[in-house]
Amino acid sequence: MAVQGKAAAMCAVFLAMACTGADTFAQTRQSDRVPNDSAVAAFAGNAVLPADESDAREVLSDRILDGFEAAPQRLPLDGGAVIYWGQQYREGNLQSVVITDEKGDIRLMAAVDDVLEIARGNEPSVSSLQQHQALVKKKLGGDVPLASVFVRRPDDLETYLPLLKRWLQADLLGFNVKCAKGPRMTQACALATQVNVRIEAFLICDDPPRARAIAVPAVAASTAIPLEAFRM
Repeated sequence: MAVQGKAAAMCAVFLAMACTGADTFAQTRQSDRVPNDSAVAAFAGNAVLPADESDAREVLSDRILDGFEAAPQRLPLDGGAVIYWGQQYREGNLQSVVITDEKGDIRLMAAVDDVLEIARGNEPSVSSLQQHQALVKKKLGGDVPLASVFVRRPDDLETYLPLLKRWLQADLLGFNVKCAKGPRMTQACALATQVNVRIEAFLICDDPPRARAIAVPAVAASTAIPLEAFRM
């Protein structure tokens, strides 16, 4: 118990350092549209979803892998990083994102819930933040869209969160985006950059196994990635 207490205290105090096991993850298979399941499991460890307050808390690795059951995709980026994403079979509102570095090592993963599209097939469905908020209230009641983000190194959050935020903008637009198709789509693409999907961030620690909440850095979405680059 004393050893575990000391490890927990060190993880809480030294957030600038990686938690146990940060360099032990298997590489993802860059040729696949789905990240390697063993790499996902190694990255997640024994962590459970912190937002789940039920008696049977969901294992993080299970939730992430469930989110790749349908429509998995990958987007290689300049510099070697890759964004993987997908959704749960017959549950399109449950999505997963995994981002790897130039070596293929996982740096960030996210469980994304209830992102409501503002356009699909390059046809906008809402034209203002007020309309989007009304849609969220109608469809989700008191809930709001949420991206639960997990890293092993605090610095990785600032590095890779801009990529996730850009993915979220493409997700709002239903992917396969053509912002120049017409005035309404140009407006929808601009609106997607203004919609704020709630983000919660967690640092995964191995001893004891847990996901500790950390502050979300104020970083902008990466405009270096064209919204048109995200294809389904």
